[in-house]
Amino acid sequence: MKEKKDLAEEYLIKAKENAIYFKDGKFPNMPLYQEKDIEAAFNAGRESVVDSFPELKWKGYAPFIHAATPIGRYNIDNFGIWLLRFNGKEIPLSTGSSLEEAKQAANEDYKKRIKQALGL
Repeated sequence: MKEKKDLAEEYLIKAKENAIYFKDGKFPNMPLYQEKDIEAAFNAGRESVVDSFPELKWKGYAPFIHAATPIGRYNIDNFGIWLLRFNGKEIPLSTGSSLEEAKQAANEDYKKRIKQALGL
């Protein structure tokens, strides 16, 4: 099984390396993180959430299947070739694509739409 990369953890490690520590008696000996490091860790966390989304759950029977999502519906149909649509609009597939390739394209499109909505 592919091990998931925790981007937020990576950025936190980098941020700790860049943190400023106060060592005179006026401030507690704790890190002061730079704004860019906090922002990078936050964005990495958002992205890692999207990357860990489960695959779409398909219903129906081939050659006509669909997957409902909170943002719309994906359909895969076969009329001599596999067709992928999101909310009725066709998503181009490579010539000769298989059902599995159409499902993978739908999963990638779904993650891309979520990332766009989150501004990633």
